[in-house]
Amino acid sequence: MSFPPLYFTSFVFWSLQQLVNTHQIYTQPSIGISRAHSNFTSSSEASFRFEAFDPGSGSKRLLCSLDASFWEVCTSPYSVSDLGEGTHRLKVRETDQFNNSVLQEEEVSWIIDSTPPVVTFTLGPEAVIHETHTTFSFEVIDYPLQSSSGVADISCWLNHLKLEECHSPLTLTQLAEQANVLQIQAEDRAGNVGYSIAYRWKVQPRPIPKLTGPQMGKCGRRFVVRIVWSTPVEGFNSEKVHLDGNKSKIFEWQEDEGKQLYVATIETSGGFLLVKVPEDAATSLQNVSSASSNTLRFYCDTESPTVSIQAKPVLGTSNIAVSFFWSEPVSEFLSGKIQLSDPQARLYHQWKNSTLGTHYSAMVYPIAVGPFWIQVEAGAAKDEVGNSNDISVVEEIFARGGHIATLSAAGDVSVYEPSLSKRLSHWNIQSEGRLAFFPNGNLAVSEFRGTTIKVYNMFGKLMRVIDGFVSVEDITVSGSGRLFVCDAGSGRLHSLSNAFALDAVENVSLSWSGGESRCAMTTDNDGLLYVALGADDSISVYNSQLDLQYTFTLRECCDIGCNPSAIEINHRKQLYLSCTDEPHTSVHLLPEIVSFGDPYWKVNGNNENEAHSRLQNNKDKIVLSSKMELNRTSFSGQYNIISLASDNSGTIYAADGGKSGLLLSRHGDGFKFQELGEVIVDIAILQDRQNPYCDVLDYDGGTEKSSEFSMIASCTEAVDFDATCISVQGAGGSISQLQSLDYKNYSFTVSPSAVGIIEISIKPYCVVDSAGNYNSRQSNVVKVQYYGGRCMKELNCRWELAKYEHQLAESRLRLSAALEAEKQRAKVSVQEAAEDARLKRRLQAEEEAHRRELQAKQRMAEIEAAIVKQKAEAEAEGRIKEARQNEDLNLRQLQMAAEARTKTILAAISAVADYMRAGIMSLVDEPRLMQTFLIAFGTAAAMFFLFREASRVFVNEIARLLRKPPLVRETNRSLFRGWVGAIMDWLPLIRNPSTGHREVSKLFGDVILEGKTYGEVEELAQSIAASSSRGSPLRNVLLWGPPGTGKTMAARRLAKGCGMGYAIMNGGDVVPLGKDAVTELHSIFDWAERSTQGVLLFIDEADAFLRRRKPGDGNSSTSEHMRSAINAVLSRTGSQSRKFMMVLASNRPEDLDSAVIDRIDDAIHFPLPGLAEREAMLRLYFAKVICPIHIRSTLRMMFAPFEKIFHFMRIWHTNPTVKLTGFKQDTF
Repeated sequence: MSFPPLYFTSFVFWSLQQLVNTHQIYTQPSIGISRAHSNFTSSSEASFRFEAFDPGSGSKRLLCSLDASFWEVCTSPYSVSDLGEGTHRLKVRETDQFNNSVLQEEEVSWIIDSTPPVVTFTLGPEAVIHETHTTFSFEVIDYPLQSSSGVADISCWLNHLKLEECHSPLTLTQLAEQANVLQIQAEDRAGNVGYSIAYRWKVQPRPIPKLTGPQMGKCGRRFVVRIVWSTPVEGFNSEKVHLDGNKSKIFEWQEDEGKQLYVATIETSGGFLLVKVPEDAATSLQNVSSASSNTLRFYCDTESPTVSIQAKPVLGTSNIAVSFFWSEPVSEFLSGKIQLSDPQARLYHQWKNSTLGTHYSAMVYPIAVGPFWIQVEAGAAKDEVGNSNDISVVEEIFARGGHIATLSAAGDVSVYEPSLSKRLSHWNIQSEGRLAFFPNGNLAVSEFRGTTIKVYNMFGKLMRVIDGFVSVEDITVSGSGRLFVCDAGSGRLHSLSNAFALDAVENVSLSWSGGESRCAMTTDNDGLLYVALGADDSISVYNSQLDLQYTFTLRECCDIGCNPSAIEINHRKQLYLSCTDEPHTSVHLLPEIVSFGDPYWKVNGNNENEAHSRLQNNKDKIVLSSKMELNRTSFSGQYNIISLASDNSGTIYAADGGKSGLLLSRHGDGFKFQELGEVIVDIAILQDRQNPYCDVLDYDGGTEKSSEFSMIASCTEAVDFDATCISVQGAGGSISQLQSLDYKNYSFTVSPSAVGIIEISIKPYCVVDSAGNYNSRQSNVVKVQYYGGRCMKELNCRWELAKYEHQLAESRLRLSAALEAEKQRAKVSVQEAAEDARLKRRLQAEEEAHRRELQAKQRMAEIEAAIVKQKAEAEAEGRIKEARQNEDLNLRQLQMAAEARTKTILAAISAVADYMRAGIMSLVDEPRLMQTFLIAFGTAAAMFFLFREASRVFVNEIARLLRKPPLVRETNRSLFRGWVGAIMDWLPLIRNPSTGHREVSKLFGDVILEGKTYGEVEELAQSIAASSSRGSPLRNVLLWGPPGTGKTMAARRLAKGCGMGYAIMNGGDVVPLGKDAVTELHSIFDWAERSTQGVLLFIDEADAFLRRRKPGDGNSSTSEHMRSAINAVLSRTGSQSRKFMMVLASNRPEDLDSAVIDRIDDAIHFPLPGLAEREAMLRLYFAKVICPIHIRSTLRMMFAPFEKIFHFMRIWHTNPTVKLTGFKQDTF
């Protein structure tokens, strides 16, 4: 039977439409409800609209139920009226033409509230208050309580002005003195506005006094307190002011006419003081009692400030830095109240009279050298409360000077700061000459070979003129201020005291008559005068009265023969001598004339008594003995040195007659030139040239002691004193409790060590003053007879002396033995240190050689790499060049091939067109053939459309049955895995039934779990495998524990080890589906039941949608959908299945619904891994990822030759794993 093509096609389309309609019969309709009002309303009417959609058969009718009434047919829009207050609910149900209805109705609820809220005051002020602030409390109730919509807004008005904040409690501040009213009104969420309530009261503030006084809470003997009232008052007087202090009273009382300001002058004897005005001290003009005032707390200082002075010299200058430390902050510190002992000295400061502080600094520029005092007079400053100092304070310091004076060839005299840092003054004397500084800062200047000596101050003012000389060759001044003059014209040496009287001068004749030889002079710190005469090549030493002390020749002592042009001796008794040796000038540093000990001189002869006798008679020349001979220091050059000078720092200044500046040498290290812009012929330095001297005084009195006793060291000036400077000889003893009394006098305690005579003195060259001068002489020797203990001389206890001497001898022997042992230990220690140093140097040398070898190898590797790189670059450049040359040829070949392909395609198209043209022409010519062609073409088209539609329906149905549900994130099931896969999975079990259990054990071999958990999982796997093999029902399991503990991995291994398929889904994916969640869950369970091998359905984060259902949560549409989802899961797992098992994973198992927990057959806890499990996981990670077995074997072969160099590779050579130590469980 055949059909025409058109009818056949229509039949096919009709059949497919019926299939589609039959499939849509089972699609359920859905409903949506919208309303025109909110959840809360005051209206008794309501209107709703429905939106229904059924993709299958279409809507049939709607059923409505209001407040649980009977269902009735309704249409959209739907309106209700005459509703009472309370909660109302409307449910809507819809059915289609196939009688399909929704499983649960759509519901909407709302509340009708037509009663406004009520406001009630619960707390408020009295009718009249005296404060400018108050607090209210109120309560707002929205009736009826059972169906209230709740309070939405509360508004407050104060004196008809709306407040920004309105809540209970409500605090109002800064209220005016007037009648006030507070109004409150409330509105609920249904729009009902309540009645406004009002609260009225009156403010009459009390007068409030405010006290102000001296700042910072400090006061003096008298101070002022101001009392300011907020309003005028009456009845207030000084007796109403409360004073709580030590002998305090109101000395003076003042008040203004407005009766608001009162001033009290209070007098106190000092200490803490409280001032306060109590309550009811006055009344306002309206007869309202006053309030209490604030309390002023003072500390009244009635003591005068005191000051201490600290003065320190500034290094490198002659300046003195002075610090004034006051006992408390002071101001108005007047510099005019600071007195200086040197009238020429100047004081500079930067503070002002208004400066307030405790520490003031100033700089003093003294002129003279020697003791210098600074005095702060009484009344120099005031403290914060006006007390001034009433005591004068004096501080004494030694002015070191250090100024340098130079005389140029043109007669210019210049005075510089120490170290030539700054020129202070400058004047001209019209000719060259000689210079010498007096200790007071004045400068003696003589013209060369002149007849007078002029004395100037440091700034060029002429102070005195000394005449009467014939031809002055050289001048010098001692530390005591005595002026020595070498007169070449008379051949005499003069010594002038401070009187400068030439008729009273002491003089002595010299064996020298001038001429070409020079007379050079200098003085040391002991006041001795050294005179070098070039005529006889000798140096003579005189005291201040020009008594010859001794003479020594330069050739005999030092092998020097010269015509001295300049001589200088420093504070350490080192003598510098400038000799003119053509064509150069040499400067010689002679041995110390006096060493740090007693002087030792040798006279021509060996008798010591004769030597002393001749020394006193001043007849023979004295030379240094070989015992005192030291290496002299000499340096020479192209110099013409005509003057030498030294300072206490050890610097030598030399004047070169041919250079415009000075030559400087520190500690004899050669000269360095400093430019001054003028040729210098003489130099003088202002400095302290007097040595300190100390004496020992008996503090207790008496020369016989029976216990420890005290002594005093008294010095001529402030010195730096140490206990080591005290010599205790004789019976011996120790020094303790050394204390400075005023830096000139020191007290100390002597603890005798034995019975006998104890000699106490101050060592020479041990005590030093601020200028660096040492005491050159030993002090007096104080002898004390010590008897020991309580034994006195009259008891004749001489036996104790022998006993103590014996003990002293024993202690000395023990000390000697201990010193010898210590010496041997030190020697051994030195030898061991030397051996260690030798070994260390050897190891360092080996390491250096090894490092250099490695560097050479690394360099060779870098060179080889560079060669390979250059070779590769050359080859690449060659290939690029060759490609560029062949580029044109390749392009022409491609063009020819494209043209050939184009011709071939055009020919084929032409042939096909010719063939089709011939066929069409043949059909047109033969009508019967044309009819046959049309019938065949229609039949083929109908068969094509029929087959296509049937295939589409068939494929969709198969996909619906076998496709993966959308909620499944991961599975090992596929479309083509069915019975064939099941047979392949079960073949090993058929051959060997015990294989399954062995495979289960192997699957968990590389899973690191806690011991108990591992056993439970392995037991569960074996149970599931056994149930699956026997076809027994499968159990549902709960895996719970913290995230990342292996729950998902364990579920996969369970499915694989038991021969089942697995599907993984997440509970969080169910919540967003809403009402579609039920359909998707049913599709998952249907898909699982169609499995031939069984499915393990793993639900991660199951608590996301299987959460416990709580009473009263039905008002939320979302929770209603989740309730439906829970019911769907419960309905599909109500009985045990042989097709699937459900495995839930949760971090919070306590949140799961109780019905879901009833479906669980077994639960396994996955705790956090312990220290052993974490170490095992790290080992597994290292073995599988970082260094697998095949990589370790390869590394051993590669680095075997370099094992000695890269010793850290031994970890792979000896042990394939890494040992981890030092980890704690709480670290992770």
